[in-house]
Amino acid sequence: MKVADYQTEAFDLAIYPNKGKALSYPIIGLVDETLEFFEKCIGLETTSITVIHNTIDAGARKRLQEELGDVYWYFNALCVTLNESLENLNNRSRNLFSGMRMSPEMALVNLLNSVRKILGRLKKLIRDENGNLSEGSKKIIITEMIKTLGYLNKLETAFSFKQEDTFRINIEKLTDRKNRNVIQGDGDKR
Repeated sequence: MKVADYQTEAFDLAIYPNKGKALSYPIIGLVDETLEFFEKCIGLETTSITVIHNTIDAGARKRLQEELGDVYWYFNALCVTLNESLENLNNRSRNLFSGMRMSPEMALVNLLNSVRKILGRLKKLIRDENGNLSEGSKKIIITEMIKTLGYLNKLETAFSFKQEDTFRINIEKLTDRKNRNVIQGDGDKR
């Protein structure tokens, strides 16, 4: 699935208050899903991500990729809220990280740190800017989003995932939930 198609289809499936207007829901969701992805990574029976793609079963790989899709969904909702093209940020990230070597473990740690910085900026927006997004804050968030995408791409490579497959799997899962009237609610097994 192409990045631009994912951005449109994923946002069309979104159901939440102030959709496309408020930063808080996409940022909180991004943090939550990134931590769930982390939890699934470290919950595997190995101490090194670099060997995971060779040692985990197909079911665990599928769950990891689905969780990564959830991270992308909230990331995409944040892009739309900021009037940013996911494809543009993705290309900027690939250019920034091109040729950069990084272990998957370090990519995971850096991913958590970048997402934390996005959440920290939301906290400062609420505290210091009365919840209004200044150009300076937007620039800081976008810089961390570009880094976040870079770390996600490094992890996809480590797991032998293709971004377009992750997007497709996410849309298929959400479409299925929408068709069954369970797109809202809790848990992976709705």
